[in-house]
Amino acid sequence: MLRDPERLLGTAVLVDAAQSSISVVMPLGDWNEDARRCVGQVSRLLRPDDECILVADGFLMTEAVPAGCRVVSLAAHGGPAVARNAGAREARGAILFFVDADVLLAPDAMDIVRRHFRETDAAAVFGSYDEKPSAPTLVSRFRNLLHHAQHQSHAGPVRSFWTGCGAIRRGVFEALGGFSVRYDRPAMEDIELGARLARAGGEIRLDPRLLCKHLKCWTLHAMIVTDIRDRAIPWSRLLYRDGRCVAVLNADARGRVSLICTAIIGASLALGPFWPRLWITAAAAWLALLLAQRPFLTVLRRVGGLRLLAAGAILLPVHFACGAVGFGYVTAEIALLRLRKAFHAGRR
Repeated sequence: MLRDPERLLGTAVLVDAAQSSISVVMPLGDWNEDARRCVGQVSRLLRPDDECILVADGFLMTEAVPAGCRVVSLAAHGGPAVARNAGAREARGAILFFVDADVLLAPDAMDIVRRHFRETDAAAVFGSYDEKPSAPTLVSRFRNLLHHAQHQSHAGPVRSFWTGCGAIRRGVFEALGGFSVRYDRPAMEDIELGARLARAGGEIRLDPRLLCKHLKCWTLHAMIVTDIRDRAIPWSRLLYRDGRCVAVLNADARGRVSLICTAIIGASLALGPFWPRLWITAAAAWLALLLAQRPFLTVLRRVGGLRLLAAGAILLPVHFACGAVGFGYVTAEIALLRLRKAFHAGRR
């Protein structure tokens, strides 16, 4: 634990303020075509005093890498938190720029990051996916544009962080102790770091101009599994542990209303065969959900026309149902744990 995190963070900001060298840290689970494209793009954006650290997470990297890049190899797979911490330890730059291996940075991304730390006292900054995801499938476009819309609508100071395209002062990162290694999968390690940073008094900014293109192709199955296992469950645990510092991106008013509407839809559909009038309740809740998500649906309509809009109207309840399932699971988990503690306490 930090003895005086606010003082340490303030000192780190002052030390790093006059420097603008960037160390891009990119964990690699594999050296595939997407990773080659992303690393090549980063290499073209580096200045002479910048670098790109590629962390081969549990595999042997044998191919040559572009100029300005070097490889850090981990003997055993440790997950993204372990890989990013390992890359950060090898970094020489004053700014750590965490970038996923399936995103293409916009041509001005490095300059935007550099300006933020030169012109402001912000401890960290992150951006969003652009509105032109690479994969053409409806599920991929929906899922990537949902992330884009959430980030684009929350510009300014936030209480979160994102390692898809996010930068932090190296001294601040070190003062915080890096990412929590209890996350051995791509889950909430970046949001948890943002929660600690916000609690310590550091300023985090979301800049909608800082863009990257997501190359991932989503399937419906992958979306459901990811939204429950790697998003809703760890996010709910973080919410119960420290609700004050959970990112507004994941718990704003629209999101809460949408979750309630989804719960009503689910209950009405389940009980509809016994009380047919509940079909009307389900339809009304679905329309209320779509109304709450009107800004996002507008993005879908503008980017993909009526076909993508229709897909979004169907996939939105699925997405929020995943959130409800994950939250319900963690609530039951915590309730059971409390009952066990009470039972054991009563037997003493």
